[in-house]
Amino acid sequence: MQNSQNETQQNSLFNRINNATRLLFSKLWTDNARINSHNKDNFRKVQNLEYVGKRALICGSSPSLNEHLSFIKQYRDKFEIWCADSAFPVLYNADIEPDFVMSIDASPELASCFAFKDFSKCPNTKFVAATTTAPAVLSCWKPKNIYLYNLGDPKVPEFETAQRLFPNFGVIASKYNVGEFMVYFATKFASYEEIVLTGMDFCYK
Repeated sequence: MQNSQNETQQNSLFNRINNATRLLFSKLWTDNARINSHNKDNFRKVQNLEYVGKRALICGSSPSLNEHLSFIKQYRDKFEIWCADSAFPVLYNADIEPDFVMSIDASPELASCFAFKDFSKCPNTKFVAATTTAPAVLSCWKPKNIYLYNLGDPKVPEFETAQRLFPNFGVIASKYNVGEFMVYFATKFASYEEIVLTGMDFCYK
């Protein structure tokens, strides 16, 4: 009986946390999309991304990324590099220019990954972000380098607002974390011969 009461209390707590998080992000998603929609003519559509078609190196920001920096530098010309937004500072500080930086986060705090950077060091890097990404984050990048997509989830009606504001920017399922998202994106939309992972929680030497 006691266990049942404890489980009920835990479920109630989790539900309150989930609801509070949902309220916070639903406002962020809709506010960001509305603000970004005023500048949508400056952004490129994710459908316009071009891929070389060789191997993709997908970089998360876990410790194995630091361990593999010398390898990445040595074989840089063998890969198109995709990195998570949080992995960008690690590559940048190692003088490695990624081909694509991907974000699914709506939080303005993410701008700290980019705001202090000299983007002349990575003029060809493309920033691939959601239409619900914070304007403060998008403003760190040159508009011609920004490619936007819509997140889609039938259980999240706030995403429908973004899709109405950006009707031609493609829709990608939102059920992944950023590492899984990059893998999904690279396998679904690009024609890579091979995908190599580093900086992911399940990657080892």
